[in-house]
Amino acid sequence: MCRNAASPPWGPAGFAWVLGGADGLGVPPESARLRNDCEWFCGRVVLRGMATSWRRRYDHAGGREDERAVRLARSGGTWGHPLRVGIGHDTHRLAEGRPLILAGVRIEHPRGLLGHSDADVVLHAVADALLGAAGLGDIGELFPDTDPQWSGLDGGTLLGGVMGRVAEARWRPVNCDVVIHAQEPKLLPYKASMRTNLAALLGLPESDVNIKAKTGEHVGPVGRAEAIACEAVVLLEPAAPV
Repeated sequence: MCRNAASPPWGPAGFAWVLGGADGLGVPPESARLRNDCEWFCGRVVLRGMATSWRRRYDHAGGREDERAVRLARSGGTWGHPLRVGIGHDTHRLAEGRPLILAGVRIEHPRGLLGHSDADVVLHAVADALLGAAGLGDIGELFPDTDPQWSGLDGGTLLGGVMGRVAEARWRPVNCDVVIHAQEPKLLPYKASMRTNLAALLGLPESDVNIKAKTGEHVGPVGRAEAIACEAVVLLEPAAPV
């Protein structure tokens, strides 16, 4: 905060006092030091923000301009640049005689997820996050489990259809973060493949996609290894060139 115990006037007069000066506002002359300190503090904040914004225009590898950061800067920075955030969730029960597929990757396990489609909770959660961010409803509306044509639908095909709708609405993904809740099997050996596949489906570099795996700590349906759940968060930006 400002480095003086004196208090400035509040309201519009306070702003004028800080930005324009203390004269004419009935402020004691000795309090001018406070205004100077406020100007110093605010100036540091503004300059630090400008420096940070400029640094983010370059990647960490070799000083090359980052295309997305440059596009954002040219559109006016974070102010006035529309971004959309969506969250998605899916849960399916584990059952014998079903393949276990997560993020389009086949996982070795004696049980798989039960569902009308391939029950890929990762791709379904990501699809719902995309639809939510774009304001386009959810996969239950677009691919209802009461419609026989979607029986056994591949999660990649479902996500591709959602990506097409998002593109038609002139949005595109910026990044995606996923949390998989599974007591078993252990997913660490598969995370890299899942990340690669999900990034390809979203048209993103792998650095813009993240996958985390958590157990249920033996609590609830996930913890009792009865089900697997997933949450996903997606950020969208306008697809039209800036």
